[in-house]
Amino acid sequence: FISKSNLYIGNDSGLMHIAAAVNVPTVGLFGPSYPQIYSPWGKNTAYVTTLKTAEELLADAPLEITKTMMDSLSVEKVEKTVLNLIK
Repeated sequence: FISKSNLYIGNDSGLMHIAAAVNVPTVGLFGPSYPQIYSPWGKNTAYVTTLKTAEELLADAPLEITKTMMDSLSVEKVEKTVLNLIK
C-alpha cells in the first residue's frame, strides 16, 4: 500500500524505487552507495547523502563492520530535503 502514502523516506532499496514509481514523494538516503546511479527517478523525488562519499566510506570500512556508515547523515539534512521536496 505504498501508493497510499503521503511521503516515503528510506534507504536505497526496492521499496524506495516502488514509491517513486507510483509517484509518492520519495527521499532516498544514501551512504555507501551511488546516488548518481541509484537515486529515485521522477519529479517528486530527492536524495540526501552522508558527508563522506561512497568511495570514502567503502575505503574506510573495516573487514568486520561494527557501526553504521550513515552516522554523518543528520536528521536536519533529511528534514531540509523533505521540506524542499513537498513545497
